[in-house]
Amino acid sequence: MYARFFCAFTFMTRIPLPGAKKIVFTPQVITGSMVFYPLVGLFYSLVTVGLWIAGRAIGLESDLAALVILAAPYLINRFLHFDGLCDVLDGFLADRTPEQRLVIMKDSRNGSFAMGGAILALLAKYLLIRQLCGSGDLLFLTMAPVIVRWLVVVLAFKAVYPRSSGTSVYLVGQVSVKHLILTTLVALGAIALLLIVYGNFEGFSYIPWWSLGLSMGLTLFWLGWLRWVSKRKIGGVTGDVLGCFIELGEVTWFVGGALL
Repeated sequence: MYARFFCAFTFMTRIPLPGAKKIVFTPQVITGSMVFYPLVGLFYSLVTVGLWIAGRAIGLESDLAALVILAAPYLINRFLHFDGLCDVLDGFLADRTPEQRLVIMKDSRNGSFAMGGAILALLAKYLLIRQLCGSGDLLFLTMAPVIVRWLVVVLAFKAVYPRSSGTSVYLVGQVSVKHLILTTLVALGAIALLLIVYGNFEGFSYIPWWSLGLSMGLTLFWLGWLRWVSKRKIGGVTGDVLGCFIELGEVTWFVGGALL
């Protein structure tokens, strides 16, 4: 279990943990590590809470607080998921065959599609975070990392990996029903913890259930649409598609909170 958690945490944060030399990353460990993705999301939630508290303590304005909260995950994971977003933009928006799109997505160089789309995505996320910071709604900011990292496992479930090899060959399409159930239980536990903490500080009567439902609906729609488009464009789901879902999944989640 520690090997699976180690694999999930170090992969999605790039933060080393003790005992690295003793871990053997077998296919079973890599696949099973997805169960702990929501816990990695909870780690990012705690980082957000810490930055929120520190920002309020020093009197940081919502504009600067939003920038710090936006930048922190990228510094922690070294733009892991953001790279997937850029690759998907370049590959999916190009007028090419599925095979050529896969080659484009494998290229480390970024084109104009990636640059333009990434700027718009960052701008949208910043504005949404700034609005949530200005309204003092910490719940949506902390739940987003847990929700999207849970749903990324749902995206990988029963999906087709269009390459013969690659980083995500042990993730996409390898998620069993057991893995999905365990991941869901872990996610529900993390979500319940966040709701309890929020309820104790703000009052359970102030939990914005309608906004949470809207955010969940929008994020699920994004999941289904991306999976459908990915199948049409490249014949399945790659690791870049998973990273793209995480990046823009947080945006769609924030939209629900910002609207209501």
